Amino acid sequence: MAGISYYPSLAIMGRTDSLGSTVLLQYILPLTGVIFLLISLQIWKIGVRHYNSTGS
Repeated sequence: MAGISYYPSLAIMGRTDSLGSTVLLQYILPLTGVIFLLISLQIWKIGVRHYNSTGS
């Protein structure tokens, strides 16, 4: 959650990070959230495709 909310908000507000992350990293981190979402959706589609009913 910090990668897609905290660090980008620091960049937007123009504040420096006490942990020393760069501004470029703060702007790029939301992209990792989108990439994670796309990977998760692909895994979900694989699971749905291979789902077998419980039979009940």
